Amino acid sequence: MTQLATDIELSENAAYALHYEVASQLIKVAVESGSVTLTGEVADEADKEAAEKAVPYIRGVKGIRNYITVIWPPEPVDTTRFIEPVPAPQVT
Repeated sequence: MTQLATDIELSENAAYALHYEVASQLIKVAVESGSVTLTGEVADEADKEAAEKAVPYIRGVKGIRNYITVIWPPEPVDTTRFIEPVPAPQVT
């Protein structure tokens, strides 16, 4: 089996593991010579840690680089200022 085939299999296996361990689907997996690089965005630190913990148990993984970014939810916006009253219908 070539290293390229192994890297492809590791990438597929890591993506499969991440699908079941992490709520975010915005994580990308790259594998080179058995070293897994995780990139993308998650909503909290727990998902970032879960992603890193899901991968090392995959057979053939030699190392992990976790470049996942935690994107905090935006602050709520007061949308009431955008609401305009609807004029009452004219009765004739």
